[in-house]
Amino acid sequence: MEKKIRNNMLIISVLVVLITYICSGISLYWSMMASLDREVKGIASQISLILKEDTDAFSQMSVFSESRITLIESDGTVLYDSIKDSLTLENHLNRPEVQRAFEKGEGRSLRFSASQDTQTYYYAVVLGNGICLRIASETHSLNAVFRSGLFVTTIAVLLVLVAAVQFSRKFTQKIIQPINQIDFDHPKENKVYPELEPLLENLERHEAMRKEFSANVSHELKTPLTSISGYAEIMANGLVKDEDIPVFAQKIYDESRNLFHKIEDIIKISRLDESKLPFQLEDVNLRAVIESVLEHLESQIEKKNITVQLELTDVIAKGIVSVTEEILYNLIENAVKYNKVNGTLIVRLSENLHCVHIEIEDTGIGISEEDLPRIYERFYRSDKSHSQQIEGSGLGLSIVKHGLFLLNGEIKVESTLHQGTKFMIDLKKHA
Repeated sequence: MEKKIRNNMLIISVLVVLITYICSGISLYWSMMASLDREVKGIASQISLILKEDTDAFSQMSVFSESRITLIESDGTVLYDSIKDSLTLENHLNRPEVQRAFEKGEGRSLRFSASQDTQTYYYAVVLGNGICLRIASETHSLNAVFRSGLFVTTIAVLLVLVAAVQFSRKFTQKIIQPINQIDFDHPKENKVYPELEPLLENLERHEAMRKEFSANVSHELKTPLTSISGYAEIMANGLVKDEDIPVFAQKIYDESRNLFHKIEDIIKISRLDESKLPFQLEDVNLRAVIESVLEHLESQIEKKNITVQLELTDVIAKGIVSVTEEILYNLIENAVKYNKVNGTLIVRLSENLHCVHIEIEDTGIGISEEDLPRIYERFYRSDKSHSQQIEGSGLGLSIVKHGLFLLNGEIKVESTLHQGTKFMIDLKKHA
């Protein structure tokens, strides 16, 4: 970070100097051209007065030796030139400044000499007698203006670089020092600049979530382990009748399966957090996935005598097969587990041009309004009096939320306590 800040400051410093150099050069050049224009206009005004008093007073033009003065008739013939013999000069009617002067009263043009790296500014004006007066004055080109300041600019850039290096060291140390001194165990107790306060608040929140997650994991794993240990100890001490051994063995098996599923869900949620699964988008037949999930849950559905209503269309969407299966399995399994005996389960699948819509609705115990905002939290289970009787890790909806995040999908829920719940999912059809 320190190196990045220093490099950025060096780049910005050099850019500021260069931009200032370029802007100053252009400003100086245009200021010089404006001054030159005023100068040649003044010369033209003086010459106009001289010729008005004496039309043959060409000898008086020598006072304007710094500029080239030319008098041109309306047909382009050169009457006088302060540098060359007018008889040797070609017709000047095709000169841009002369053409514009005869058309509009005055004209200007600029011609560049690459060999001498100079440019000549021409100003032409038509006098009262119909003769065109042209004044030419040599000046520095824009390139020459920039070159004249190149040495000073180079020195300035070097000085700025040295100053920027020194300043950036102190500046970056001042920025990084509070970060290096952060006490991550007690984020809120750190004294930092205001910009870091949101970071510390996030650290505090994530630390609280981590501790809560660890505590919940310990509790969730401890419960089945305690049952397994208790049943096994009773059997090991010979306190179980022979005819009750299969019952105790079944309880140990059930609790071990429960423990296995909890560990499996914890691993899934951890991998989804890290987003390191080798995911690859592919075509997913959503109807086939839903039918497969229902087939796996058939025994649970029959046990509670749940009526299943399907409103499915054949839909193919881009997604991740394993993640999509996990999302639908958790939602449909919940709709079965938390449904009432002789209840109804409705699964709808439809699509439009851009989106796939899935609805999973049950007539179960429902979720209270106060519990709805928290249902995606890890290990959170609403209506705990019922939840204690229903097997589950409390991670199912958290897995659903993480999975939909990977698929760039959205989920909404509607629920009424003791009447039922409806989850609504929107998935993009294309990647």
